[in-house]
Amino acid sequence: MTEVVAVPGWGRTNGFVDVGTGVAQLTAEQAADRLLILEVINRYAWSYDERDMTALGRSFTKDAVFAGNVAGSVEIGPFKGRENIVAWLRGHMDGQSDQRRHSVTNPTFTSQTKDSAAVNAFLMLTTVSEGQARLVTTGFYTFELRRSADGWAINHAFGGFDAAF
Repeated sequence: MTEVVAVPGWGRTNGFVDVGTGVAQLTAEQAADRLLILEVINRYAWSYDERDMTALGRSFTKDAVFAGNVAGSVEIGPFKGRENIVAWLRGHMDGQSDQRRHSVTNPTFTSQTKDSAAVNAFLMLTTVSEGQARLVTTGFYTFELRRSADGWAINHAFGGFDAAF
């Protein structure tokens, strides 16, 4: 297998992430929605790490898509539909006897309307096994979320990983 090497800015250069321009001002409703949206994203990470498949499934819309890429070189997915996404993530869990921690940080909104939003965030994936903590990989996520009668949920997720995991 060819060595995968992450170069600076590979996510943007490959068209996987757009930093956006931000907003000058938010309404109170937009600010409240941002807290709810970030709750969904953080609950996704917590649900995976605590292997709560029910909560993990609630993080996604029924027709959600999850895709990814390793350093602009190795495609992941896409996996279409909540059930397929959860099954794919469970497959990872089944092969992991270590404790994973998905630290999702530095969220920025690249767009937001009353019923949709797009968010970029950094990922730092760590593990603890046999009493030793170590870094697994770093990278970024892009999330597109949609509001329904049940609240906000991830409709599209993209994981950009700086190294294989």
